[in-house]
Amino acid sequence: MSLISKKMKNSTRVEDSFKFVELNTSYMRPYVIIYSTITIDGRLASKTGYSELSCPYDKQRQHELRAEVDAVMVGANTVRIDNPSLTIKYSKRRGDKIRVVVTTSLNLDPSYKIFNTPPPTIIYTLDDSKMDKFKDKGVIIRKFRKLNEILEDLYANFNVKKLMIEGGGHLIWNFIKEGLFDEIRLLFHLESSEMGLILQMERDLTVRIPLS
Repeated sequence: MSLISKKMKNSTRVEDSFKFVELNTSYMRPYVIIYSTITIDGRLASKTGYSELSCPYDKQRQHELRAEVDAVMVGANTVRIDNPSLTIKYSKRRGDKIRVVVTTSLNLDPSYKIFNTPPPTIIYTLDDSKMDKFKDKGVIIRKFRKLNEILEDLYANFNVKKLMIEGGGHLIWNFIKEGLFDEIRLLFHLESSEMGLILQMERDLTVRIPLS
């Protein structure tokens, strides 16, 4: 696994069980970890949208990280293609987290697994005109204009101090572009995909590859 971490001017390094955490002291927002599996040629999914690249061991690591955070976020297209539940299955540490979906249109089917509550699900959308179809699901609908507003709302109103973003590529890239992240953890799938979604990177990132 490769860990990519953004350098932060106002941060404090804390040793925690042989791992370090950069404490963000500049923003009233959660500590954001972007987590994704990519192919060796830098693609998150095939041209058909298929993104199931992880092996069972990778799945366990993914669920271990879910157990460490307060909330897990995905984009609307990930919900449509993968229909994830975003619960914790492959970790000894139980206790499901807040699930967060970001969508511009709210054009989502309420029957998707992620909308079965509990655990709680929050939808952030630019257009809340279709929110009535979620009325009986117990889903929280919040309107936003910018991504930083989502982070500030999660921190202030839902006590989310650490957030994991699992995809998809469009959502991940927008958080990178806005600089709204603290770590990127990448698992590399040792096959290439001729066509598909490419994960792009900023130039001001430091790449650190653990030896164990």
